[in-house]
Amino acid sequence: MKLSNLQKKLKKSEQYLPAEDTFFLADRLKDLCGKSALDIGCGSGYLTDILNSNFQLVVGTDISFNTLCTQNYKTQNAICCHSADALNLQTNHKNLQNNTPYSLGIRPEHIEVCEQQNSDLKVHVDFTEQLGSETYFYCQGEGIKQLIVHHTGQYKINKGEELYLRFKRDSVHLFEENGMSVSKKNI
Repeated sequence: MKLSNLQKKLKKSEQYLPAEDTFFLADRLKDLCGKSALDIGCGSGYLTDILNSNFQLVVGTDISFNTLCTQNYKTQNAICCHSADALNLQTNHKNLQNNTPYSLGIRPEHIEVCEQQNSDLKVHVDFTEQLGSETYFYCQGEGIKQLIVHHTGQYKINKGEELYLRFKRDSVHLFEENGMSVSKKNI
């Protein structure tokens, strides 16, 4: 699987540890208060932790799921912002160049949990997030570092368990290595 430079960097789970700029912001944040705060690019969770003291709801976001899982200052409400996950695949479809790598783009809500015989993909669950009437699964599979799946309703599953998934065909997008979209009429 060929990874983009960003994917290679995120695979390493390197947190941005608190430094001078973090401490500068921390001094400015400690006296703020309110109903809600959003920390974009929360990294180690240091600033999110400070915001938690004076805000009713604090959400920390980061593009790296691994960083969120290994934070030094755990964020209670953490969201990985990498929502349009891309999988690499090879295809031999007659309208596409044989054995050329393509990225498959699909949003979490366009992936369905299904039975093994109807599945496109088998994954193992790393983490589940129960949000009232919906569940998010954070999964890994062969050649897939992370895939986020949205499921309407509560779904109980343990870390490490297998999950079979099917892609909603009309919501799948293919991209060439240069980032150009492949026309659906060619798929």
